[in-house]
Amino acid sequence: GTYVETGCIDIDNALTVCAAAGAKPVIGLNKIQLYAPCEFVGLEIYNLGDDYVIRTKANISGEISVRECFFHDSPTAFFYLSSNCVENLSINNSVFANNSKTQGGIVYAEAATVTNFSMTNSTAYNIAGELAVWLQGCANVLVNHCTFYNCGTRALYLKGTTMNSYLVQNCIVACSEAPSSNTYCIASYAGDVKNCMYYNLLAPRSGGSTNTDCVEADPKFKDAANADFTLTEGSPALGSGTDGSDIGDPRWGTPDTKLSFTMTAPKKAELLTSSEYTIAWNVNDPSGTATIKLEYATSADGPWTEITSGIPTSSVRYTWNLKGVPAGTYYVRGTLVAAEENIVSVSEGTIQYTEYIQMTAPAADVEIYELGYTLTWSVNDPSAAAAVTLEYATSLSGPWTVI
Repeated sequence: GTYVETGCIDIDNALTVCAAAGAKPVIGLNKIQLYAPCEFVGLEIYNLGDDYVIRTKANISGEISVRECFFHDSPTAFFYLSSNCVENLSINNSVFANNSKTQGGIVYAEAATVTNFSMTNSTAYNIAGELAVWLQGCANVLVNHCTFYNCGTRALYLKGTTMNSYLVQNCIVACSEAPSSNTYCIASYAGDVKNCMYYNLLAPRSGGSTNTDCVEADPKFKDAANADFTLTEGSPALGSGTDGSDIGDPRWGTPDTKLSFTMTAPKKAELLTSSEYTIAWNVNDPSGTATIKLEYATSADGPWTEITSGIPTSSVRYTWNLKGVPAGTYYVRGTLVAAEENIVSVSEGTIQYTEYIQMTAPAADVEIYELGYTLTWSVNDPSAAAAVTLEYATSLSGPWTVI
């Protein structure tokens, strides 16, 4: 469906905003303000107004993650990291299009400090400003297998006071015609730019970084004017990646006819603050006939208990309701069940499901002019046998009186 929110959305607790399995929601936004880590998965988002689509308003200890999303049509940055510190910003398997901001159309982080930034298997096109991705203060950068088309005079502007690891590789940076002025198509002031392909750029250089095995060549897109960047026969990008695959975003490359399946979430130790968790994976099933089975266990070696089975490979996520599951720390195992073979993948991370309570109201100072006030909370109770006790005090250190 299509959803429109004209107001400002504040996210002040860690949250996953995720499309339901098989759904493709289209969301018109005015602004989201982040005060906590957040994950955006499987969403199409466009800008209703002239403000930044998603903006940090506090230091983010954790990750802002974007997966399988399509951001488009905005006069301002899709992501604006104001003068805060962000631990991790990751973009994977996503598309950004039609942005008219003068600088930093995809990510604008002139004054922010980002410890780790990654952009992989993604595409950006018609980003009109001077800099599509502007990271002024970043320690570690990985940009791999991305396609940039008509992305201003610099697709990437990467500069930081503490620069540890900078790697840009297997990317295509191209324009429909040579721009009238250009400094760098990739401006990285340290690190390595490897095995990238440039086309129709006046100065296909990479600033102060080391430029290795990069070429100037026509990638031979199928129909770039209509956003079809499929690599046609004879493209020099086909099979030329450092990993043996194609240069650029894999979605435009040679169709992969080999079965594959990999669990992608949980990818780290995660403490659940609700009784639901979204399991995710990457799958390639050329025949479309395979199914997926999910299981959980307290050890990566099992024994395993089934969560569900028969999931079609058109889905890449499943929302697991843990009500009735005993408290514990769990790995998730996925099995791709196919006629040719079964492929098993165990999650790198774990889900910690335990007793948990968090007060949600009052969430700030409240003046009460009536005789009553509604208290709210979120709770996990795996045993379904616990009870909640409410107390009040004039100080966080107590003394507390039972309500």
